[in-house]
Amino acid sequence: MLLIDDEADNASINTNKPDLDPTKTNTMIRKILGLFAKSCYLGYTATPFANIFINPEAYDEEAREELFPRDFIYCLDAPNTYFGPDKVFLDEATSTTILECIEDCDDYIPFSHKKDYEVVELPPSLYKAICQFVLIQAIRNLRGQTNKHCSMMINMSRFVAVQKAVRDLTSIHVKKLMEAVKANYAMPEDISGMNKYMKAMNEVFDVDYLGCGFEWPQVKAALWGAVENLRLFVINSKTDEVLDYKKYEKDGHGLTAIAVGGLSLSRGLTIEGLCVSYMYRNTKMYDTLMQMGRWFGYRPGYEDLCRVHLSADSINWYAHIAEASEELRQQVNRMRQDRLSPRQFGLYVRAHPDTLLITAANKMRLGERVKVKQNFSGRLVESYVLPNNSEINAENEELIEEYWRKAFGGTLVPTEKGWTVQDVKISVIQDFLIRFRTHPSFVESKSAAISYLQALEQKHSVGDVLLISIKKNGEDTERFRLGTQERLSAKLNEEDQAWRTSKNRVASKTDEKLGLTPKQQSEAANIASQGDSEKKPSDFHFRVVRKKPLLMIHVLDPLGSGATVQSRIPAFGISFPPGYYDTEIEIVANRIWLTRMQGNFQDNPDDEDDFDDENSVG
Repeated sequence: MLLIDDEADNASINTNKPDLDPTKTNTMIRKILGLFAKSCYLGYTATPFANIFINPEAYDEEAREELFPRDFIYCLDAPNTYFGPDKVFLDEATSTTILECIEDCDDYIPFSHKKDYEVVELPPSLYKAICQFVLIQAIRNLRGQTNKHCSMMINMSRFVAVQKAVRDLTSIHVKKLMEAVKANYAMPEDISGMNKYMKAMNEVFDVDYLGCGFEWPQVKAALWGAVENLRLFVINSKTDEVLDYKKYEKDGHGLTAIAVGGLSLSRGLTIEGLCVSYMYRNTKMYDTLMQMGRWFGYRPGYEDLCRVHLSADSINWYAHIAEASEELRQQVNRMRQDRLSPRQFGLYVRAHPDTLLITAANKMRLGERVKVKQNFSGRLVESYVLPNNSEINAENEELIEEYWRKAFGGTLVPTEKGWTVQDVKISVIQDFLIRFRTHPSFVESKSAAISYLQALEQKHSVGDVLLISIKKNGEDTERFRLGTQERLSAKLNEEDQAWRTSKNRVASKTDEKLGLTPKQQSEAANIASQGDSEKKPSDFHFRVVRKKPLLMIHVLDPLGSGATVQSRIPAFGISFPPGYYDTEIEIVANRIWLTRMQGNFQDNPDDEDDFDDENSVG
């Protein structure tokens, strides 16, 4: 028997405590498999984290073996036409256009609110997103996509009552906007420009869509056709409203819709022609985040118009997940090349440093102290939490100067962006990291990285060091001062006096290729292009060909003030070569550390007010 399980990361996973019976769906699948002398279980999912974290040793006398993928794991490559997380979060050329950070929503609907929270007004950023949606529909009509579906998603609350309030306020705004368009779309600019709604859309067009192929007068003339059939929906388990795209297809028309909702909007629902997503939610569980993000798919002819509005935290976490997913794919490919079994690979993944961030609460019980195994194989650890403390930063600059003067015991070689030192003793790198002061909340992460570096020392006695510097930003070789790298998107938390960099990154993309020979860079390109000739090498591929640890040293400038003393913040990153699945370290963590890793507040899908287990699908 062949049993195929679609969305295998959802109900199929056993989420019960170890001392209880497995969950019902998990038990039934395992029982069915046990009825046959020969059976094969094949699971498909876009978010495989929960499946990989299944305990392969788990066994129940009634349900038998667990559903861990013991024979193979295979990654399906997405077509080049797919609008996926890489384009939205990892490709700097496209993500800067697609992503917009929500900075004003907490004043209107806070992350943490109760079901009876009274919504009296919507944030200006949402009104802007609605303007973008109308403009996109008009531009798509001009591009000949008149009868195609066009949708916008608004996900701001897990409570039905709040969702309804958002829908009602959105409806009022859309009605006024439609009236303004109807009265002004055919009027001369000197008249239409006096209307605040038309003026707002003109301003959004000038900022976001000047390169769409049409001028403002053309787009303005197409606005009525974009809004005359606009519909609003609330999608949750307590309403009968549905996004019935097929009904409109039968009539030869496309549906233009703004959908407001929560979990029911996020899971098990394909939103056709999704152009604008506005989501102000907070969760750090990988699978929940990826399910909430419905903006991935195929966007033929309008990919350049799409916009995704998220909070700064969500942008950081989605970028982190996109990187983790890509690295997981690369590790799976590496596993297949090395002819390792998923059981061996599973041991590596369960020791992954992000374990605590991708496991839901019902898989991580609240013990006072827990042992956490970590494996940094193929990973980059960066001090993205930066101290807003002039004393600490000055001390770290002195430390960099001390080691720079001695060239880390090797020879400085100039690169296109600073210097590299080849084959530095691991003990020297360890000493530098031990003396480097970080923000208190990053101490455990630094300690774990140093411990892993020590664990690798028998296999790698030396590593490389990169001193990354921008000449025009205060580089001074006589005083051994690095030129700063601007990080204007970093955010300062006044409460704990820490800067946090955008997307939790310190280094720029492809910094890790610095110091590699042309032959090594070519080798990395060849590895990356296997199966996709257009795919460019990532930092992971550079780690593969470097074949030893790499320490990167930076001085960041979050203020963009020309590298003044106050804006110079030293940071580091250390990357580890992949392939050491059996090398791991163990740390003991208390609840305070676990809470810091998980965050003080996060959404839980089981707490959704519109959650209906019988009707929802994965």
